Amino acid sequence: MKKSSLSKQVRRAMRGYLEGMDSHIIRFGVTKLAVQKNDGTIYVRITTERPGLIIGKAGTTINGLQDYLTDAFQCKIDIKLTESDIWN
Repeated sequence: MKKSSLSKQVRRAMRGYLEGMDSHIIRFGVTKLAVQKNDGTIYVRITTERPGLIIGKAGTTINGLQDYLTDAFQCKIDIKLTESDIWN
């Protein structure tokens, strides 16, 4: 699977999950999304203006997203959030 193809698939899956929550990915302020696959694990790095919205109350949104992507791609998913330095 090509790297760019995997990135597009992960982006579509994330958008589907977040829109299914009656929200839009734009609201979360995602400024960068990097996806890599290594040793059967997909590493997703999300840079966002508002990481608290993606984390959710008690981590429910980020954990739900991780479970959703794990089911969709049938492999381990490692998600890391970074706050955008747009305000600094």
